[in-house]
Amino acid sequence: GKMVEFAGYYLPVQYPKGVKQEHLHTRESASLFDVSHMGQVKIYGPDRVKFVEKLVVGDIQALEEGHSQLSVITNENGGIIDDTIITKEADHIAMVVNGA
Repeated sequence: GKMVEFAGYYLPVQYPKGVKQEHLHTRESASLFDVSHMGQVKIYGPDRVKFVEKLVVGDIQALEEGHSQLSVITNENGGIIDDTIITKEADHIAMVVNGA
C-alpha cells in the first residue's frame, strides 16, 4: 500500500485496490486498524464521568462498563475539535483521540 510518515510512524493511507474496495471489505468481512499512533488517555477519579461529559457530546453516565462509543470533543462554543472513542471501565474512562 501507499505509506506516509505520521507522528513518527509509517501509516498506510491507501491500498492497491482503492478506497472503495477497502470500505467494502471492512463492511463485508473485517479490518484491523492500528491506533498506536493516536492519543490514548485514561481518566481516573470520582468525578471522571462529569469531567468527560464537559468535553464531549456523549452520554457517558449511561454508557455501560466495558462498552465504547464514538463521540466528539467540543470547544467552549460547541465547535468540534476532534472525534474520540470513549470506553467506560469500572475504575477509569479510556479515550482514544484520533487526531492527537
